[in-house]
Amino acid sequence: MQTVQTGSAQADWLPVAAPTVASAEPGGSASDTRISRLVGQLYECAPTAEQVPLLEHLLSPLGALARVTVAHGVFAESVFRSGWRDLQVRLADVPKVSIDHVIDLVDYVQQVSVESVDALAEKIKAWPVIASSVTSGLLVTELMQRAKLHRLVRDRDDWES
Repeated sequence: MQTVQTGSAQADWLPVAAPTVASAEPGGSASDTRISRLVGQLYECAPTAEQVPLLEHLLSPLGALARVTVAHGVFAESVFRSGWRDLQVRLADVPKVSIDHVIDLVDYVQQVSVESVDALAEKIKAWPVIASSVTSGLLVTELMQRAKLHRLVRDRDDWES
């Protein structure tokens, strides 16, 4: 991916071309796929120091077996090194994780704990370097739309019960 050289350390990693994303469909897997790809793009563009907490957040709802098997086992070493309860992704682990691994991870986490992926919206807003990118704006919009849809469906189901 080509990046913009702005002279500012904070914005040197911003992508030149903004990814195109349509709005989320209610309950559709197309929205989940877009979210996975946006998180992957965000990971790919983010500085290494910001990739670590992103990976830790995404791995946190997973058990040991899932961490070892998801994304072709790329996260297995961190499980064996730190144990499954005390997950720590090191800076040295980041180069081993590709955008495809992150997309696979997000796809899996959305099946296990969609709330964890939806919570990324708040985390992204708290990371100034990441929050300044076009990709993060699109991702936050997608996550907020999906969370709103989930609340509406849950409220409707509660009302019908």
